[in-house]
Amino acid sequence: MCDWNHHETRPVDIVMGAFLLVRQEIFATLGGFDEDFFVYYEEVDFLYKVHRRGWQSYYLTTAQAYHNGGGCSNQAKAARLFYSLRSRIIYCHKHFGWAHTASVVLATLLIEPFSRMAYATARDGGREIGDTLRAYAMLLKWLGAFMFRQDRLAPGSLNKNPSARDLTVPRNRPWNADLAPDVAEAGTHTEAAIDPS
Repeated sequence: MCDWNHHETRPVDIVMGAFLLVRQEIFATLGGFDEDFFVYYEEVDFLYKVHRRGWQSYYLTTAQAYHNGGGCSNQAKAARLFYSLRSRIIYCHKHFGWAHTASVVLATLLIEPFSRMAYATARDGGREIGDTLRAYAMLLKWLGAFMFRQDRLAPGSLNKNPSARDLTVPRNRPWNADLAPDVAEAGTHTEAAIDPS
């Protein structure tokens, strides 16, 4: 973001989740972070809801923090890429519907992996190519589960009187461990509970 002076406080669309301060009443009113996101896009999704309700986000020059980007996730690059790609697709599906999601999925699967591998090849990153392939293998497995979930009521279903169970979509938490067991076992898979009180 080089198009403005970062020495001035100003409203912005998104604030990085690594150092995000939110008023407790706003956090509680909006229900906090959506648990469908893991590691990436949860703050983007939350701030999208903030803006839709008429509130604003600010970049503050008076507040400072040091963020060692990828400090823990550098140990699990394939899982990091998988979670980032997955969260992007979830965010797009949640806010823009299936048509936009399909175009994002197609670009993610048909263009992006090849550009990532070409970039890695140019930098002599053999391990990076392997991490990219592992991340996309996890993404394909997750996409299959995401698109063909049995417990979601299908649009236009013949079931005219769905029960609460039919409308319930389980959280993704169990999928995280299933798709990246090496990360969960290595102890790099962490989740923080936030108490808005």
